[in-house]
Amino acid sequence: MREHTRNLTVGLTVLVAIGMLGGMILFFAGLPEVFRPGWKLRMRFPVSGGVAEGDWVHLSGIPVGKVTEIAFLDGDARKGVLVVARLDRGTKIPGTVRPEIVSSGFGRPHIGLATGGRKQIDPNSVDGAGFLREQWEGVLPGRLAVGGALSEAAEGLTKLAETLNDLLAPEAPATAAATGPAATQTASPAPAGLRATLAKLDRALGGMAAIFGSEKNQKNLEQTLTNVAALTEDGVGTMAAIKSFAEEASAVADEARRTLAGAGDVMVDASKAATQFATLAEHADERVDEISQKLIEDAEGLSKLLSSLNRVVTKVEAGQGTAGQLLNDPELYRNLLEASQKLTALLKELRDLAEHWKKHGLPLKLVK
Repeated sequence: MREHTRNLTVGLTVLVAIGMLGGMILFFAGLPEVFRPGWKLRMRFPVSGGVAEGDWVHLSGIPVGKVTEIAFLDGDARKGVLVVARLDRGTKIPGTVRPEIVSSGFGRPHIGLATGGRKQIDPNSVDGAGFLREQWEGVLPGRLAVGGALSEAAEGLTKLAETLNDLLAPEAPATAAATGPAATQTASPAPAGLRATLAKLDRALGGMAAIFGSEKNQKNLEQTLTNVAALTEDGVGTMAAIKSFAEEASAVADEARRTLAGAGDVMVDASKAATQFATLAEHADERVDEISQKLIEDAEGLSKLLSSLNRVVTKVEAGQGTAGQLLNDPELYRNLLEASQKLTALLKELRDLAEHWKKHGLPLKLVK
């Protein structure tokens, strides 16, 4: 009796465990498609398009069912693919629905039911409200569709290809010979477009290559650039020397101003004033020597610069190179030569003045 009770308890425990396992499977995985309530919708496509059993069916973007069967229509691959979907009970499908296999290029494709298609030929397919009957056994024709961004990109690429094809197409002949006894008929010229622009650009580049491709022009241009670079460097050095001279003169002027401002104290204390004057004179003598040396160096640099400029002007006046041919103006040459001579004379006077200051010193006069 005890053994029979024990066996009965074990059997009941196993049955309860199996029932609980089945309930958990149904709870997490759901009922199989065969046992789920709903109605079937049959659709015909040229190919499966990557759709598999278990994929969702969307109506205006909302899931309303799943694919339960995929097979050849009537067993003949030439007729297309039959896709059977189970739709949720109570789902209203418009009679103008158009099935599409939608693939946006990302993820798995799915079947979409787009509204706004053609009315069904079979009058028994829809009810009085214009929705498909759940008992209808017909087959809806479908198509493949590329959705979203891929469709827009494909349309854009198509328009771009057509535009490039129109622009790069061979030009039509300017004249066309008439057939028969009629005279030659003149055709209208082709409109200007990318080809005309490219032709103009090619001619412009050809002209530039002809100008700069000449070895003589290249040498003249190189020499001109070298002279301009040297002139720029000398000019920068001269401006720096002038700036330094101005700063030093300003410093000397400030010192003289301070010295004159303290003239009262100098008159009170003659010894102290004499010492300050001697110190100032010594400092001024040193500064005059430095300034004189810089003026001499600047004068030599300007002399070299004028010599280089004179050679360039001589070549330009002689008509050598592209610049000489473009700027060959006798009046301009004479003005430039006269200015150069005056500048040379001015530099000579500055050099003589610097030498005089160096030998005899800079005279300073105190006003009482």
